[in-house]
Amino acid sequence: MAGSRNQTFDDRDSSLIYQGTWSQGIIASNITVTTTSDPNAIITFKFPIKAIAFYIYGFPGAPDNTFGICIDCPSGTSTTQFSPFHDFNAPVDEKTPAVLYLRNFSIPSIHEIAFNPHSQLSIDRFELAIDPSTPTQIPSPPALSSSLASSLSATTVLSVPSTPPQPTLPVPSTPPAPHAPAVPVAAIVGGVIGGFAAVLIGLAAYLWCRRRNRERQGDYVRPRRQNAWIVPTVHENKPRVKNAWREAPAVSTIQRRILKRRDGSIIHTEGEYLETVSIQIPGHLGRTLTNSGSGGVIPRREVDAGPVDGTEVEILPPEYEQVFTNHRVEEITPPSQSTGEYRVTKT
Repeated sequence: MAGSRNQTFDDRDSSLIYQGTWSQGIIASNITVTTTSDPNAIITFKFPIKAIAFYIYGFPGAPDNTFGICIDCPSGTSTTQFSPFHDFNAPVDEKTPAVLYLRNFSIPSIHEIAFNPHSQLSIDRFELAIDPSTPTQIPSPPALSSSLASSLSATTVLSVPSTPPQPTLPVPSTPPAPHAPAVPVAAIVGGVIGGFAAVLIGLAAYLWCRRRNRERQGDYVRPRRQNAWIVPTVHENKPRVKNAWREAPAVSTIQRRILKRRDGSIIHTEGEYLETVSIQIPGHLGRTLTNSGSGGVIPRREVDAGPVDGTEVEILPPEYEQVFTNHRVEEITPPSQSTGEYRVTKT
């Protein structure tokens, strides 16, 4: 049409939907067609852009063929309700497609076309006449619909249009990554060394304290066990001995060291002073030890309970040399006939 421009949609365009049995072929070197002999075959095309007219190009099977067409019909409309037509232009030759159908519209609009060939027919393309004020719609690349792909013959020769090479775009250079901050190695190493030094100092302090405690314990010398001291064995009846010791006066711990061994020998130890000690023995024993030294008698701290009932009396005092650090030389003089007292000399 005058003042309009045409936009072509090839028979392989994805906007064309084929139903029924169709096959694709090639006429000449640059013409592709989609052919059918199915009387119930349908091709549907919906305008992707507003148009004021459309054209169907192809090759009719025979000059007297009748086709059916339906514009904006509901989906599923039977081919018997299509409008028949047969006044199409005959092709000039076998290699030039003819206009099979055309339709004009008063205003630019979008429509859906359903075309039924009724007999043998080859579709080459659809063309839309577009108003100059309408922007151009880029046609979709050739593609096969699912219904057409399932019904095409495997022996048909297909022509795939070549795609022009795309220009290579320069790849923008990636800016260098910002410099990562340096790891504080010195701080890490210093912390490790400081922690190790703290551990060593704590261990040294622990060992020093332990050694000091051992040295303090080593300063204490445990008194060596000396020969046991005993007192003369006294054989008496149990009640008399028990009561006699309970009635005896208090005796100091120093007086208890004045003993002699079982064999009767006198023990001599080191000392720096001379002292006479008197030990009071119960009266029924007939002997009394007197203290003539300057120190006097030291009162006892405890009262002896006496021997255990049922055993022979044998008095064994504790080892007092383990308690007192002063060592004395002691000498016991047998009792005289007049006084009956033991005389002990300490140096």
